[in-house]
Amino acid sequence: MTLFLRAATLLVLAGATGIAGWWTLILQDQIDGSEAELAERDDRIELLEDELFTNRERMEHLDAEVRRKAAALDLSQQELSTTRQQLATTEQDLAASELARQQTEAALRLSKVDHRTARLEVLEQSTDANGAVTTRVRFVEVDGDGEPLGPGEEVTLQGSRVYVESLVIKFSDDYVEGGDALRGTSVCLFQRLYGEDTPASSGHRLDSAGQRPHPYFDGDQAEPYYEDLWQRFWEYAHDPEAAEAKGVRTLHGEAPWVEARPGARYKVELRSAGGLTITAQ
Repeated sequence: MTLFLRAATLLVLAGATGIAGWWTLILQDQIDGSEAELAERDDRIELLEDELFTNRERMEHLDAEVRRKAAALDLSQQELSTTRQQLATTEQDLAASELARQQTEAALRLSKVDHRTARLEVLEQSTDANGAVTTRVRFVEVDGDGEPLGPGEEVTLQGSRVYVESLVIKFSDDYVEGGDALRGTSVCLFQRLYGEDTPASSGHRLDSAGQRPHPYFDGDQAEPYYEDLWQRFWEYAHDPEAAEAKGVRTLHGEAPWVEARPGARYKVELRSAGGLTITAQ
């Protein structure tokens, strides 16, 4: 019995030992698997950390590139703004130069006129049975040398008195005394020729308001300063402040006249600071 118990005990012990060894193997396998999984996770984490570091470096590089390009763009915008300002200044300089050129050309044209604006020639004069006088004249604008600026016009007037009606612009004394290129002398625009026996409104038309008088333009090139004065003559005449801003002292009509004699020639002259005069030659 004792031997049987011992054998049984040994058998139980051997079985328990086997079972314990089996569970030990299982547990060891599980531990080994967990350690391998942990090692794999550690490797993956390390790889992700490397990728994260690489991506951070790439982001820093991209950020630096963006800042560089933004700085370059800002510099380009500044250069563009500077170029635009230089272009605007150049355009202003060109406009000022063009205005100076036009003023110089206008001054040269005016200097050739020498204040003498027209010649009036009495071609014929007759008296009918009732004592009514008829006078035929030729009116032509001339330059400083007395050369015609145009073909002139022949007109038959009723009466022996010949009136030359005009619009006159007189500039401020400072401009006249200073010899200003555009405002250094009075200018006029001829309106009509008529005799004392004819209403002024029925007189022979010469220049008309807004038309360019011969001495003050060259071909098709009109001086804008004068163009504006002629176009808005009566506006300026009734607006002293606007006229003064243009350097104008006064704008008004004039109609000097002369007792015409057969065969006579008269010089119609515009004085630099005054109005029209008619003088026999």
